[in-house]
Amino acid sequence: MQLYLGILLFFAGQVFGWFQVNSQLMNEFWKSKPLMSAILFGIPASILFWYAWKFVAAETESAWTARFIGSSTGLIVFPILTWHLLGES
Repeated sequence: MQLYLGILLFFAGQVFGWFQVNSQLMNEFWKSKPLMSAILFGIPASILFWYAWKFVAAETESAWTARFIGSSTGLIVFPILTWHLLGES
């Protein structure tokens, strides 16, 4: 069960991370607010990643598995959000 919760948290963290760095491309409001973006999106992303890593590493007894799953979720989230919200192919 912890493995699935960790995967879900990795997905949520990737979404927050995506918005942290790409919100500046979506709206003029964010272009001059890097600190606000870092606080609003980065802090929750960091907490989500921390717990995701904890759960996956505890369940699988491997930091490498947590690293692989974390990276893999990013490879899924990034293209979907970039295509859908930024209109890139």
